Amino acid sequence: MSDLKIEWGLILRKGLTAVCLLPVLVVTGVGLLAMSSSLDNEQISENLYTDREYFQYGRPPAFNGRKVDVGTECLGMSFGLASRKIDESWFGYAVRAPVINDCNSLLSRLAANIGVNNNEETSRSFQLQDIPYFDYFRYWHGYAAISRPALSVLPYRDFRMLVFNGMLVLFFLLGRRLYRDFGAGFAFAFFLPFLIINYAGFLTLWTKAVSWIVALVGALIVSDNASKQRQTELPLLAFFMLGAATAYFDWLTVPLFMLMFPALVFFLYRFRFGLTTKPLQQFIQFATINAFWVLGYTSFFASKFLLAVFVMGPGSFETIRRTISYRIRGAYESVSPWPGAGISENFEAFKTFWGIIVVVCFIIAPLAKAERRQKLWTIARENPAFLLIAISPFVWWEVLSNHSQIHAIFTHALLVLFLIPMSLTLFNQWPTPQIDTNRSEV
Repeated sequence: MSDLKIEWGLILRKGLTAVCLLPVLVVTGVGLLAMSSSLDNEQISENLYTDREYFQYGRPPAFNGRKVDVGTECLGMSFGLASRKIDESWFGYAVRAPVINDCNSLLSRLAANIGVNNNEETSRSFQLQDIPYFDYFRYWHGYAAISRPALSVLPYRDFRMLVFNGMLVLFFLLGRRLYRDFGAGFAFAFFLPFLIINYAGFLTLWTKAVSWIVALVGALIVSDNASKQRQTELPLLAFFMLGAATAYFDWLTVPLFMLMFPALVFFLYRFRFGLTTKPLQQFIQFATINAFWVLGYTSFFASKFLLAVFVMGPGSFETIRRTISYRIRGAYESVSPWPGAGISENFEAFKTFWGIIVVVCFIIAPLAKAERRQKLWTIARENPAFLLIAISPFVWWEVLSNHSQIHAIFTHALLVLFLIPMSLTLFNQWPTPQIDTNRSEV
């Protein structure tokens, strides 16, 4: 794709390729879930029950002093533990996705699965029948395709340790690449905002970490392509696959981050290598990669909805429709209906100390000097992609106000998309464009 024009023919060809890839991805995705669902529950239950003390509280304090959402982790770890219906195929079971809704019920199920009587007056058979679960067919639950095989051979604590170490390795790899291509000061300013958000859940809880893993891998892919080849062609299929992976692994945790974080890295490389274009042209490029991500995300989600209708009947579609409506601005006891409530709740999630740091260090300080304001204004005016990425969390919180207020404990992490550009401004680390005159335009 030339910097001088948008090659619509190329976009069409890439789009058709993406559409052809979709059935392969769907079959692979549901196949992996079906296989993981068929694994021996007794061994998985034993490896989870060994660390049962971790599941006893919905939001316990973590190693960084902040609370984490273990309640969602309980729900995710329960995928595949509920009994399969008579004559139900593993394909149908994976599509239906029965899960247990709370940690106490999960512990009872685990105890029953391994023959531990955690209530002397209750038989094992009664425990199994009395444990509530519901069909969570609205999501793919792709995380279980990895966690269930892992938990077949590892205790939960060791699996979490692998996740933690894996996250550190991914951050290190991306940091090393940014250090090599942009310098130490840039890498420091880029990653500093991650220390401000409540990162504990994303480093230790598998159902949260998988979202960051997808985003980091996506950022590594686009940065590798940009740093090695310095091509001007947009990585459309990469963003399509990223959107599909988001639908498969993430269950509305931070899908916006899984799009915008790799997009931010991509446009920073374009800025660094002097591939910036006129504002309208960059807006079209930004919209194009977003469109391919949305194509992957929505088509993969829609395929799960269609599978649910096929397995469970048309009534499942009405359940999905009501849930979508509820997540936008549905009534809930702790949810405020007024505009700005989603933004307010997510800022409150930082609490007093970290909230003050956000306001003082990443809003007031970067704008305190005239030259910084002018620099930021020039970049925003000439590079609309950075502006759109920076304001995207605020739009997301308001569009999905219900979800953003209920789950601010992890949706507040989206603010890092705003904090990174502000941090680059504060430390004067916006890269200086360098044009390679020997580079051929693709």
